[in-house]
Amino acid sequence: MLKKITIATLAVLLAQSAIAQDTTSEERKAAIEKITTLKVFETPEILTQKHLAKVDEQKVFSKDEQKAIESIVHNYIINTPELLVEAQKRLNQKVEAEMAENLLKIIDFIKTNDNIPTFGDKDAENYVIEFSDYNCGYCKLAKPYIDQFVKEYNARIMYVELPILSPMSVKASAFGIALYRTDKNAYKKYNDYLMSQKGKITKDEDIKNAIAHIGQDYDKLDKKITEDKILDILVENIKLSHSMGIRGTPYYIINGKEVQGAIRSFDELKKAVGLK
Repeated sequence: MLKKITIATLAVLLAQSAIAQDTTSEERKAAIEKITTLKVFETPEILTQKHLAKVDEQKVFSKDEQKAIESIVHNYIINTPELLVEAQKRLNQKVEAEMAENLLKIIDFIKTNDNIPTFGDKDAENYVIEFSDYNCGYCKLAKPYIDQFVKEYNARIMYVELPILSPMSVKASAFGIALYRTDKNAYKKYNDYLMSQKGKITKDEDIKNAIAHIGQDYDKLDKKITEDKILDILVENIKLSHSMGIRGTPYYIINGKEVQGAIRSFDELKKAVGLK
Protein backbone atom coordinates (compact mmCIF):
# COMPACT_ATOMS: atom_id res chain seq x y z
CA MET A 1 0.00 0.00 0.00
CA LEU A 2 1.12 3.57 -0.63
CA LYS A 3 2.18 5.40 2.48
CA LYS A 4 1.52 9.08 3.20
CA ILE A 5 2.89 11.02 0.21
CA THR A 6 3.91 14.66 0.70
CA ILE A 7 4.03 17.16 -2.14
CA ALA A 8 7.82 17.27 -1.88
CA THR A 9 8.10 13.50 -2.10
CA LEU A 10 5.92 13.19 -5.16
CA ALA A 11 7.81 16.03 -6.75
CA VAL A 12 11.02 14.04 -6.56
CA LEU A 13 9.39 11.17 -8.42
CA LEU A 14 7.85 13.36 -11.07
CA ALA A 15 10.32 16.21 -11.49
CA GLN A 16 12.37 14.80 -14.35
CA SER A 17 9.30 14.29 -16.51
CA ALA A 18 7.67 17.50 -15.38
CA ILE A 19 10.69 19.57 -16.42
CA ALA A 20 10.02 18.69 -20.02
CA GLN A 21 6.39 19.69 -19.73
CA ASP A 22 6.49 22.83 -17.62
CA THR A 23 8.08 26.03 -18.91
CA THR A 24 5.61 28.56 -17.58
CA SER A 25 7.68 30.35 -14.98
CA GLU A 26 11.23 30.88 -13.80
CA GLU A 27 10.11 30.18 -10.24
CA ARG A 28 8.84 26.75 -11.17
CA LYS A 29 12.00 25.98 -13.11
CA ALA A 30 14.08 26.90 -10.08
CA ALA A 31 11.98 24.68 -7.84
CA ILE A 32 12.32 21.75 -10.22
CA GLU A 33 16.08 22.24 -10.44
CA LYS A 34 16.33 22.09 -6.67
CA ILE A 35 14.25 18.92 -6.61
CA THR A 36 16.57 17.14 -9.01
CA THR A 37 19.53 17.66 -6.68
CA LEU A 38 17.99 15.35 -4.06
CA LYS A 39 19.95 12.27 -5.09
CA VAL A 40 18.60 10.22 -2.22
CA PHE A 41 15.29 9.92 -4.07
CA GLU A 42 16.13 7.86 -7.14
CA THR A 43 14.00 4.72 -6.65
CA PRO A 44 10.45 3.82 -5.58
CA GLU A 45 11.81 3.83 -2.01
CA ILE A 46 10.74 7.45 -1.91
CA LEU A 47 7.30 6.14 -1.00
CA THR A 48 8.55 4.68 2.30
CA GLN A 49 8.33 6.42 5.64
CA LYS A 50 12.13 6.39 5.97
CA HIS A 51 12.58 8.56 2.92
CA LEU A 52 9.61 10.77 3.74
CA ALA A 53 11.32 11.58 7.01
CA LYS A 54 14.46 12.65 5.16
CA VAL A 55 12.44 15.05 3.04
CA ASP A 56 10.78 16.56 6.10
CA GLU A 57 14.11 16.94 7.90
CA GLN A 58 15.83 18.68 5.01
CA LYS A 59 13.23 21.48 4.76
CA VAL A 60 14.67 22.50 1.39
CA PHE A 61 11.63 24.26 -0.06
CA SER A 62 10.28 27.72 0.64
CA LYS A 63 6.52 28.32 0.78
CA ASP A 64 6.51 29.72 -2.75
CA GLU A 65 8.46 26.72 -3.99
CA GLN A 66 6.03 24.39 -2.26
CA LYS A 67 3.12 26.07 -4.06
CA ALA A 68 4.92 25.81 -7.39
CA ILE A 69 5.69 22.17 -6.80
CA GLU A 70 2.10 21.50 -5.79
CA SER A 71 0.85 22.90 -9.04
CA ILE A 72 3.33 20.92 -11.12
CA VAL A 73 2.64 17.67 -9.36
CA HIS A 74 -1.13 18.12 -9.42
CA ASN A 75 -1.16 18.73 -13.16
CA TYR A 76 1.25 15.95 -13.88
CA ILE A 77 -0.71 13.38 -11.86
CA ILE A 78 -3.93 14.37 -13.58
CA ASN A 79 -2.32 14.00 -16.98
CA THR A 80 -0.33 10.80 -16.27
CA PRO A 81 -2.08 8.83 -13.47
CA GLU A 82 -0.54 5.60 -14.75
CA LEU A 83 2.81 6.78 -13.35
CA LEU A 84 1.69 6.10 -9.77
CA VAL A 85 0.51 2.64 -10.80
CA GLU A 86 3.92 1.94 -12.30
CA ALA A 87 5.69 3.26 -9.19
CA GLN A 88 3.57 1.01 -7.00
CA LYS A 89 4.33 -1.94 -9.28
CA ARG A 90 8.06 -1.33 -9.01
CA LEU A 91 7.82 -0.97 -5.25
CA ASN A 92 5.91 -4.25 -5.00
CA GLN A 93 8.59 -5.97 -7.07
CA LYS A 94 11.28 -4.63 -4.79
CA VAL A 95 9.42 -5.80 -1.67
CA GLU A 96 8.85 -9.26 -3.18
CA ALA A 97 12.55 -9.57 -4.00
CA GLU A 98 13.48 -8.64 -0.44
CA MET A 99 11.00 -11.16 0.94
CA ALA A 100 12.44 -13.91 -1.25
CA GLU A 101 15.95 -13.06 -0.06
CA ASN A 102 14.82 -13.12 3.59
CA LEU A 103 13.13 -16.50 3.06
CA LEU A 104 16.40 -17.97 1.77
CA LYS A 105 18.18 -16.71 4.88
CA ILE A 106 15.52 -18.30 7.10
CA ILE A 107 15.82 -21.60 5.23
CA ASP A 108 19.59 -21.59 5.74
CA PHE A 109 19.10 -20.80 9.43
CA ILE A 110 16.69 -23.68 9.91
CA LYS A 111 18.88 -26.14 8.00
CA THR A 112 21.79 -25.41 10.34
CA ASN A 113 19.84 -25.19 13.59
CA ASP A 114 20.62 -28.15 15.87
CA ASN A 115 17.47 -27.49 17.92
CA ILE A 116 15.20 -28.34 14.99
CA PRO A 117 14.53 -32.09 14.52
CA THR A 118 15.89 -33.03 11.11
CA PHE A 119 15.87 -36.26 9.12
CA GLY A 120 17.36 -37.16 5.77
CA ASP A 121 20.43 -36.32 3.74
CA LYS A 122 21.64 -32.79 4.50
CA ASP A 123 22.58 -32.41 0.83
CA ALA A 124 19.22 -33.64 -0.48
CA GLU A 125 17.89 -31.75 -3.49
CA ASN A 126 14.35 -31.81 -2.10
CA TYR A 127 13.35 -30.73 1.38
CA VAL A 128 10.40 -29.93 3.61
CA ILE A 129 10.35 -27.50 6.52
CA GLU A 130 7.23 -28.09 8.59
CA PHE A 131 5.80 -25.73 11.21
CA SER A 132 3.16 -27.69 13.10
CA ASP A 133 1.27 -28.15 16.36
CA TYR A 134 0.32 -31.58 17.75
CA ASN A 135 -3.22 -30.33 18.29
CA CYS A 136 -3.60 -29.07 14.72
CA GLY A 137 -6.19 -31.04 12.77
CA TYR A 138 -5.01 -29.77 9.38
CA CYS A 139 -1.43 -30.78 10.25
CA LYS A 140 -2.65 -34.33 10.84
CA LEU A 141 -4.67 -34.26 7.62
CA ALA A 142 -1.60 -33.26 5.60
CA LYS A 143 0.87 -35.64 7.25
CA PRO A 144 0.33 -38.67 4.94
CA TYR A 145 0.98 -36.49 1.90
CA ILE A 146 4.06 -34.89 3.43
CA ASP A 147 5.37 -38.35 4.33
CA GLN A 148 4.68 -39.52 0.78
CA PHE A 149 6.56 -36.56 -0.64
CA VAL A 150 9.57 -37.24 1.61
CA LYS A 151 9.61 -40.90 0.57
CA GLU A 152 9.04 -40.49 -3.16
CA TYR A 153 11.39 -37.55 -3.61
CA ASN A 154 14.02 -38.69 -1.08
CA ALA A 155 13.53 -35.38 0.69
CA ARG A 156 15.04 -34.05 3.86
CA ILE A 157 12.47 -32.99 6.46
CA MET A 158 12.80 -30.51 9.31
CA TYR A 159 10.19 -30.20 12.05
CA VAL A 160 9.85 -26.75 13.58
CA GLU A 161 7.81 -27.32 16.73
CA LEU A 162 5.26 -24.48 16.80
CA PRO A 163 2.92 -25.02 19.78
CA ILE A 164 0.42 -22.18 19.43
CA LEU A 165 -2.96 -23.81 20.02
CA SER A 166 -2.93 -24.65 23.73
CA PRO A 167 -0.75 -25.07 26.85
CA MET A 168 -0.81 -28.83 26.25
CA SER A 169 0.57 -28.21 22.78
CA VAL A 170 3.54 -26.49 24.43
CA LYS A 171 4.09 -29.42 26.75
CA ALA A 172 3.84 -31.96 23.92
CA SER A 173 6.38 -30.03 21.86
CA ALA A 174 8.73 -29.68 24.83
CA PHE A 175 8.74 -33.46 25.27
CA GLY A 176 9.32 -33.79 21.55
CA ILE A 177 12.49 -31.67 21.66
CA ALA A 178 13.66 -33.53 24.78
CA LEU A 179 13.18 -36.81 22.92
CA TYR A 180 15.10 -35.54 19.89
CA ARG A 181 18.04 -34.65 22.14
CA THR A 182 17.86 -38.09 23.74
CA ASP A 183 17.13 -40.35 20.76
CA LYS A 184 16.36 -38.99 17.28
CA ASN A 185 14.54 -42.12 16.19
CA ALA A 186 12.37 -41.94 19.30
CA TYR A 187 11.38 -38.40 18.36
CA LYS A 188 10.27 -39.57 14.92
CA LYS A 189 8.14 -42.32 16.46
CA TYR A 190 6.65 -39.84 18.94
CA ASN A 191 5.83 -37.36 16.20
CA ASP A 192 4.27 -40.06 14.02
CA TYR A 193 2.22 -41.38 16.92
CA LEU A 194 0.79 -38.05 18.07
CA MET A 195 0.04 -36.94 14.51
CA SER A 196 -1.87 -40.17 13.92
CA GLN A 197 -4.24 -39.61 16.86
CA LYS A 198 -7.67 -38.26 16.03
CA GLY A 199 -8.29 -36.56 19.35
CA LYS A 200 -6.49 -33.57 20.83
CA ILE A 201 -3.96 -33.61 23.64
CA THR A 202 -5.88 -32.25 26.60
CA LYS A 203 -4.15 -33.76 29.66
CA ASP A 204 -0.78 -35.03 30.88
CA GLU A 205 -1.96 -38.61 30.53
CA ASP A 206 -2.12 -38.20 26.74
CA ILE A 207 1.57 -37.33 26.61
CA LYS A 208 2.50 -40.05 29.07
CA ASN A 209 0.72 -42.59 26.90
CA ALA A 210 2.64 -41.41 23.84
CA ILE A 211 5.96 -41.62 25.69
CA ALA A 212 5.12 -45.11 26.96
CA HIS A 213 4.07 -46.19 23.45
CA ILE A 214 7.58 -45.54 22.14
CA GLY A 215 9.29 -47.07 25.19
CA GLN A 216 10.78 -43.92 26.72
CA ASP A 217 10.97 -42.63 30.30
CA TYR A 218 8.56 -39.77 30.98
CA ASP A 219 10.24 -38.59 34.20
CA LYS A 220 13.72 -38.43 32.67
CA LEU A 221 12.41 -36.45 29.74
CA ASP A 222 10.51 -34.12 32.06
CA LYS A 223 13.77 -33.42 33.90
CA LYS A 224 15.61 -32.84 30.63
CA ILE A 225 13.07 -30.19 29.61
CA THR A 226 14.17 -28.12 32.62
CA GLU A 227 17.88 -28.89 32.43
CA ASP A 228 18.17 -28.08 28.72
CA LYS A 229 15.91 -25.03 28.90
CA ILE A 230 13.80 -26.48 26.14
CA LEU A 231 10.98 -24.00 26.64
CA ASP A 232 13.40 -21.30 25.51
CA ILE A 233 13.82 -23.18 22.22
CA LEU A 234 10.05 -23.14 21.70
CA VAL A 235 9.94 -19.42 22.40
CA GLU A 236 12.56 -18.90 19.69
CA ASN A 237 10.49 -20.98 17.27
CA ILE A 238 7.46 -18.81 17.95
CA LYS A 239 9.52 -15.63 17.50
CA LEU A 240 10.78 -17.00 14.20
CA SER A 241 7.24 -17.72 13.03
CA HIS A 242 6.17 -14.18 13.94
CA SER A 243 9.07 -12.70 11.99
CA MET A 244 7.92 -14.73 8.97
CA GLY A 245 4.32 -13.61 9.28
CA ILE A 246 3.03 -17.12 9.97
CA ARG A 247 -0.51 -16.88 11.34
CA GLY A 248 -1.31 -20.54 11.92
CA THR A 249 -0.44 -24.16 11.28
CA PRO A 250 0.34 -26.05 9.20
CA TYR A 251 2.89 -23.99 7.35
CA TYR A 252 5.50 -25.53 5.06
CA ILE A 253 8.48 -24.46 3.03
CA ILE A 254 8.91 -27.10 0.34
CA ASN A 255 11.83 -26.68 -2.04
CA GLY A 256 11.80 -22.96 -1.36
CA LYS A 257 8.06 -22.50 -1.85
CA GLU A 258 5.68 -21.53 0.94
CA VAL A 259 2.59 -23.67 1.45
CA GLN A 260 0.08 -22.86 4.18
CA GLY A 261 -3.14 -24.47 5.29
CA ALA A 262 -4.91 -27.72 4.62
CA ILE A 263 -3.49 -30.15 2.06
CA ARG A 264 -6.11 -32.71 1.09
CA SER A 265 -4.30 -34.81 -1.50
CA PHE A 266 -0.85 -35.65 -2.81
CA ASP A 267 -1.71 -34.09 -6.16
CA GLU A 268 -2.66 -30.88 -4.38
CA LEU A 269 0.69 -30.89 -2.59
CA LYS A 270 2.66 -31.44 -5.79
CA LYS A 271 0.73 -28.71 -7.57
CA ALA A 272 1.41 -26.27 -4.73
CA VAL A 273 5.16 -26.73 -5.12
CA GLY A 274 5.17 -26.88 -8.91
CA LEU A 275 5.67 -30.61 -9.42
CA LYS A 276 3.83 -32.76 -11.95
